[in-house]
Amino acid sequence: MSDSFEWVDFFKLATQLRTKEDPSEAELRTAIGRAYYAAYHCAREAKPDLVERVSGSAHAALWNKIRGLRGRNERLGMQGRRLMEARQMADYDRPFGIRKSAVLDAAGIARKAEEVESVAKMLIEAFSGTGTLE
Repeated sequence: MSDSFEWVDFFKLATQLRTKEDPSEAELRTAIGRAYYAAYHCAREAKPDLVERVSGSAHAALWNKIRGLRGRNERLGMQGRRLMEARQMADYDRPFGIRKSAVLDAAGIARKAEEVESVAKMLIEAFSGTGTLE
């Protein structure tokens, strides 16, 4: 594993997959996952004191702890939790949707990928202090 790897590179890959001409459903689902993991790892590195090894979801635990910090962090934690749920849908739900009555078609999955990317960008910028992502 390279020490020079940057988690934000997952975000860049997500953008490439989502914005290519006529992306497949697999590419859009992968874009959702990569955007989520970029945000998660940036938050994890920014808040190492909140990371713990827990049974169940370490991801949910991190976002809940960030949310519990109140102020701006409360909103960031809620957004992170929403991204986590979208990533879980992208990875595990066939068809893609929160419930059977809300199944997304290809255009809906594309919109969800764009929404996830937008929120992930905001979280990455907030936790990494890099300013604006290009």
